[in-house]
Amino acid sequence: MPAASDIVITAGGVDITNKVLYASARFEQQLGAIPGVAEITVKDVDQTLEFIAGDELTLDIDGQRLWGGYILTPRRTFAFPVVNTETPGNVTARQWRLAAIDYNILFDKRVIHNSLDHLHHLPFFTLDQTMGDLLRNELFADYLDLDDDGLDVTTFVDDVYVPRFDADGDPDPDATKKGSWPQQGSYWRKAMEDFAQYGAIYYIDAEKNVHFHEVEDSVAPWGFSDVPNGVTTFGMREVEEIQDASAMVNDAFVWGGSEWAGSGGTVFAQRTNATSVTDHGRWQLAEVRFGELPNQGSVNARANVIVSGNTTGAVGGDTSRGLAVVQRQLRLVWLGHDVPTIASEKAHLRASMVVPIQLFVMTEDGIDPLELDLPLRTMTITFPTLPSSEGSPEEPKTFVRFDGFFGVQLSDPYWLWKLLRDLRSRTNKPTFATADGSSTTAIYGTFGSFAPSPAANGSVTVFTVPFAYIPGTVSIYEDGRLARPGIEWEESDPEAGEITYFAAPAGPLWATCRIAGGYS
Repeated sequence: MPAASDIVITAGGVDITNKVLYASARFEQQLGAIPGVAEITVKDVDQTLEFIAGDELTLDIDGQRLWGGYILTPRRTFAFPVVNTETPGNVTARQWRLAAIDYNILFDKRVIHNSLDHLHHLPFFTLDQTMGDLLRNELFADYLDLDDDGLDVTTFVDDVYVPRFDADGDPDPDATKKGSWPQQGSYWRKAMEDFAQYGAIYYIDAEKNVHFHEVEDSVAPWGFSDVPNGVTTFGMREVEEIQDASAMVNDAFVWGGSEWAGSGGTVFAQRTNATSVTDHGRWQLAEVRFGELPNQGSVNARANVIVSGNTTGAVGGDTSRGLAVVQRQLRLVWLGHDVPTIASEKAHLRASMVVPIQLFVMTEDGIDPLELDLPLRTMTITFPTLPSSEGSPEEPKTFVRFDGFFGVQLSDPYWLWKLLRDLRSRTNKPTFATADGSSTTAIYGTFGSFAPSPAANGSVTVFTVPFAYIPGTVSIYEDGRLARPGIEWEESDPEAGEITYFAAPAGPLWATCRIAGGYS
């Protein structure tokens, strides 16, 4: 039977794990630094607990912190609608109900300002610096009050390059241009969004680390499949596919401009996907974003993102991305013990990760799977069972349920769309592809079946297959009989595709494995 998870919940620095009513507990993560919420009910039989607004609430599962934030509304109540309070000391049905919001609320609660000069705009910065440098050395250090929040604002802030757009909406390498911070009085989130639109993702994790990474670094280390291989894909408990046309746009109008627009005044772009209009009818969207989209290149890029999820050259062409096509969304459920262990710890998914998903049952032939790479927009953590006998009253154990919603929306930045397009081009074939001795390339996790080289002759002990293999996935058959690993042979060098017999086999040999990559 699968093992239940170790749970630790603290509030205001106090361990309340054994006082929580788990049937009522709910923790939520959201994509894109949107604050997630939490709600729990806490028993206060002895009336010894005290919580105040602003106390921190944390959730650890199997030694990993998966939620952290602030209690906003602590409430005291009773477990029953009618309670006899004639003798207050005999009342044991007292409860606290705590509603909290995670640390990402700080992006909306910290104001950008210059404590040395509140009456002028913040200084301009040159674009020969990375976004990480600008955040660490200027915004965080000089224009935000973060010293008392206990945040790590350096370790996970990457040096992401700052692209500039030319008049066609393509990256412009001109580093002599200058940029500016949002005006004083803006919230922290405004500056992060300004940078995130150029290929980055940002958030505050449950351990109070500020993250700023390239979108490509947000790809999950594993994915889901209804035919899991146990290496790169794992099973789910429930699945629902949704085809959503409610946000369809195949004819986009975008206005922008400012005094810095180049020619001055207003700039405009329209993008139409004629194929989608023919198939689904005309669905229009207009955006007026003066100042936010200051030049022709920026409005071109935005219009292309809306319709085709791409920059120039995709209008009416590629129909795989953009809001001109019906969007596929998924709801999946998995349990804590379904999460694989990577590098000696549970590889839990986080909201904002792009997750590969395979569904064989959703296709007509059941052979070529429906393959999607979708961002995890919302993940909700609940506890479907009461604490089990595996734990103690002080350290309860319970099963953990994760409900995930995966999909894309209009508000997603161009660079997220670009990542999804790139992932699709790399994986637009069955992940369960096979490889044999005639194969020259293979994607990670492919099932390989080979005659090892050289041929067994009763004197050779070292053999190779033509690809690096994933350790622990090799099976060897000698004259049709499954050979015993560790007794007759061993995986001697996975990177070189090498296996070694302890005594030379007579053969013939046949090997199967999961491929880790090619080698020369």
